[in-house]
Amino acid sequence: MPSSVKSTRAVLLCAVLASPAIPFGPAFAADGEVAASYDITLGGFALAKGNLAVKVEKDAYTARVGYRTAGVGKVMSGARGEAKSTGTLRPDRPVPASYLLEGSGDKKDHHVTMALAAGSVRDLDVEPPLKDDDERIPVTAAHRRDVLDPLSAILVPIARRDGAAGREVCERTLPIYDGWTRYDVKLSYKRTDAVAKPGYSGPAVVCAARWIPVSGHKPDRAGTRFMAENRNLEMALAPVGDSGLMVPVRIAVETMSGLLVVQADRFQVIAGSHAAR
Repeated sequence: MPSSVKSTRAVLLCAVLASPAIPFGPAFAADGEVAASYDITLGGFALAKGNLAVKVEKDAYTARVGYRTAGVGKVMSGARGEAKSTGTLRPDRPVPASYLLEGSGDKKDHHVTMALAAGSVRDLDVEPPLKDDDERIPVTAAHRRDVLDPLSAILVPIARRDGAAGREVCERTLPIYDGWTRYDVKLSYKRTDAVAKPGYSGPAVVCAARWIPVSGHKPDRAGTRFMAENRNLEMALAPVGDSGLMVPVRIAVETMSGLLVVQADRFQVIAGSHAAR
């Protein structure tokens, strides 16, 4: 993970988008929408504001996430970005069809346009492009098969019939491709916390996470080594309202610049035709 201020947008996207997915039940509980807002801090200082919106209709989903710098982050870097993912839900996982990322900051723009079919990347356009470098692990065609885009990975339907979720939420490894790099996020159960937020009060399942680089990275870079050895990553998920979805309530990632925390401050849930209170 880079340590400079110029890496602000990358750090934010990693934290907001790198969230776990779990197997789906036989079907989504009901057509519904979930929206959440987040405060993002770095080393205890306000860095940015984030938001998440997910809509499910039958077996199709649309997810959006965005952030803009705030507080000290706005002073150091006027970064902002948003991402959108669409796809369908099958019994064991989401199947993304498209992924779009647009961002700006540090006097640079970046974007990803990705089309997928059956879990494999079919078309890709990225800016800036990944530069050829003998030190970089090349991304092969095999690395673009059977993957999730980072945003599809936040879709977490509740699998158990009783509507509860336990440690099984965390026992899995996610194969993620973001347009530049291919990596795994290996999850394991850590604990269950009680949380209380506007829109939700109840248990949250906390997963420890490990970042495992696969390709597109330079293995000898200090940032790559730091994140590969990093043991201070966790994310908490909560089943919110009647939507049948679990969403992140907190993500914490130790970076070379300090502890980055994405903390939910409010949820709004619409399941079917009514809003959960």
